[in-house]
Amino acid sequence: MRTTGAGDRLLVWARRLLDQAGQARAEVAGQDRSVRLGALPTIAAALVPRVLDRLAERRPGLRVEVRAGTGRDGLGSAPPPAPLTFLDVEPVPLVLVAAPGHPPAGRPALAPADLAGERLLADVPACSFRMAADRLLGPGPGPERVRAAGVPVMRAWAERGLGVALLPEFAVAPALAAGTLARLPLAAPDLSLRLVWRGDREDVPGLRDVLYAASA
Repeated sequence: MRTTGAGDRLLVWARRLLDQAGQARAEVAGQDRSVRLGALPTIAAALVPRVLDRLAERRPGLRVEVRAGTGRDGLGSAPPPAPLTFLDVEPVPLVLVAAPGHPPAGRPALAPADLAGERLLADVPACSFRMAADRLLGPGPGPERVRAAGVPVMRAWAERGLGVALLPEFAVAPALAAGTLARLPLAAPDLSLRLVWRGDREDVPGLRDVLYAASA
């Protein structure tokens, strides 16, 4: 059974009215406002703290529940389905890395074909970093994809010389500075840090504050 166009529009209003009723009850009861923010574990660790700092200054009474998970990763290129909407707030530079003693690390320049026979440490095919690596390396013979679950694992395995990895620069900057990873001379296009929210619930108290803090 599917709703008609009129039913879909009524559903939007019904959700909005239920949200407002809940907000009214919370305000009358003197409860703190709260919003939920989801992010990849890597983003939650590296980028979300500054959002929380801005929120604490702007709306000290707002309680934020942060959920780190592996669902919608916030770095994709395709627009999310309605009623979700999005805003790309800043670039996320990517860097191809390997252990300093790994053979590609000693070359002055690299082309995708030079990585044939290598091992690419990658997450699931739907991972933004995996998709970026697939686009960078293109069709044809290339490195073997080795499943490594998550950015921390890919980084650690790359440090141990188990393969190369395409990772966000913010996640490998300390390792590059410490010399436990080396930047390979193959440039990759940036991804974008994307905020995704329900467009039909923008009037939920605190949501606009979160969007402002995340995009400032």
